[in-house]
Order: sequence, then C-alpha cells, then structure tokens
Amino acid sequence: MSNAQNFKVKIIKEKLVRNFDGYGLKFIILNKNVLDTISPGDYEKLYVFSNSLSKDEKVLFAQELSAYFNDYSLCAYKIRLFIPYAGVFGSFAKGIEKSSLAIESMYITNMILFGDWTRFLSNSPVLVEKYSGKKVSYNDSLSISKLSNLYCNLLENLNSNELSLIDLMDLYRGPVGWFDAEYIPNSRRIVADLYREMEADKKRNKNKEKPENKKNVFEKNQ
Repeated sequence: MSNAQNFKVKIIKEKLVRNFDGYGLKFIILNKNVLDTISPGDYEKLYVFSNSLSKDEKVLFAQELSAYFNDYSLCAYKIRLFIPYAGVFGSFAKGIEKSSLAIESMYITNMILFGDWTRFLSNSPVLVEKYSGKKVSYNDSLSISKLSNLYCNLLENLNSNELSLIDLMDLYRGPVGWFDAEYIPNSRRIVADLYREMEADKKRNKNKEKPENKKNVFEKNQ
C-alpha cells in the first residue's frame, strides 16, 4: 500500500478465466476516505477515475503500476479498442488478441497520467516494432522492455509541474511503440491540438478562481 496523504492504491494480480486462462489487475483505492474497487479490464471506470486525480496522485498510481512493467503473464481478456479514444484515431490491430500484464500496465499508465491525451498514444494495448511494423507478442520480453524502460525513465524524471506535452512525447522514442501511434497525425498537428487543450484548461482554471459577480436584480439600470 502506498503512503500518500488522502490517497492510497493497492494493485492485486488476480487469476481469471474469461477469454483466456490468465490474469488481470484489480485496483483497490482509498481516495479522500472513500474506498473503491476497479475490476480487471474496466477501462471505462479507470478513465473516469483518472480525470479526478491530481498530478501527484496520478504519478503515485503510475509508480504502483510500474511493478508490473516486466510481468509477461497472459491477460485473461481479449484486446479491444477503448471508447472514447477509439472513436478518434483508433484502428483495430487485426491478427492479435492477446496481451500481457506488462503491456496492460503501461496502457493503463497512459490513461492515468494523460487522461484524454491517451488517444495520441494508444487506443488498445498493442505494441509494434516501429521499423518493421511487426506486432509484438504479449510475451516478447525483449521488445516490451524497450518501451517499459522509457516509462520507468519518465516516472523517475517527472518534475513538480503539471504533466505536459513534453512528458507525453518522451514515450514516442525508441524502436517499440504503440500500434495506434502509427496512425496519429504528424507532430505539428499533435502539438497544435495539445496546445489548444492546455490553453483551454488554463482558461477554465482561471475562471474557476474568479469570484462570481452576481448582479443585484433590484438595482436600477444607470
């Protein structure tokens, strides 16, 4: 169990039989004195939950997930595109149905750290070798570790500021990447979209900080 004020997360590796005889990650979360559980494969609930976390809580969650970056156990459920991300850039990876906890934990890390921005990285837990385009097998430890090393490095070097485009772009480096990353718009388009989103977020936050000016309905117009 992680030590953090008002926020704790415990991740349990569960034996499951769904599409396959394999495993899944179950999350037990204590947030602001409220205990909650997220079942294995429940991306929808993880997505909603990630939007409620602070930056420090997101990093803490991702650090807990990193314990599974080198776990090549078979996931018990088939790979699927996840809505809402899949409706934006998602392309189904034909010919591959199996994933591992290593890939799954990095995929969930995308969701936890980057929320809506996950669509620029991955819409499903499928990896490819960038230069050959070959899909990475769920238990290909050599290929998977090339990407997990980038994630470990990211978590070790996050600064005290909010998560930014620079953090996300660090995960594009290396010879192995996410399947959907082959189909995203060019970097100029991504930068423009993310910049607009960041500016919109800043504007919304400023508006929240401003005191609400309520007009006196009984006041006569001057």
